[in-house]
Amino acid sequence: MNLVPPSAGSELAAGLSSLCTMLWQERVSLEVILFKLVEEQLVAARGDARFLRLADEELREAAGILQENEVLRAAETQMVARMLGLPPDASLAEIAERADEPWQDLLLEHRDALRRLLVEIEGAVATDRRILLPGAEAARAALEQVGAPVGTYDAVGRRSARGHAWLFDRQT
Repeated sequence: MNLVPPSAGSELAAGLSSLCTMLWQERVSLEVILFKLVEEQLVAARGDARFLRLADEELREAAGILQENEVLRAAETQMVARMLGLPPDASLAEIAERADEPWQDLLLEHRDALRRLLVEIEGAVATDRRILLPGAEAARAALEQVGAPVGTYDAVGRRSARGHAWLFDRQT
């Protein structure tokens, strides 16, 4: 049930329209983040470590866009909440409850879609950790061995601990 005076109706409709647009953009941003997480999994599963950095950069860029969208959406949500006589920190469900149709259904649809995407992203993050962390640990262990003293033999065949392990040819 809408408790908004008729004079504020067009302003509220514009605010709700803007809020729905921002929620749609947030959904798109979350879809991109989910895609980038899956992309990282595929790159890691394929063993193309050289592309992991690029996939990670793209994921960070998508997260930055999401963060910008969230700030704008939060401001719009606060404005719409005030127009509906709600506190500025009102939830999307509370806003939807006060809004007339079609806004109520649209807001609830966005809320449900955002929740589903967040669950999918949490699952993808957990999978990424399972896939990427063992590889990162192996790489860290290998890098710790670079330049580490190892047991070698000197010119007369005695054991010496003065040698170093190198994972590459120092002649090049």
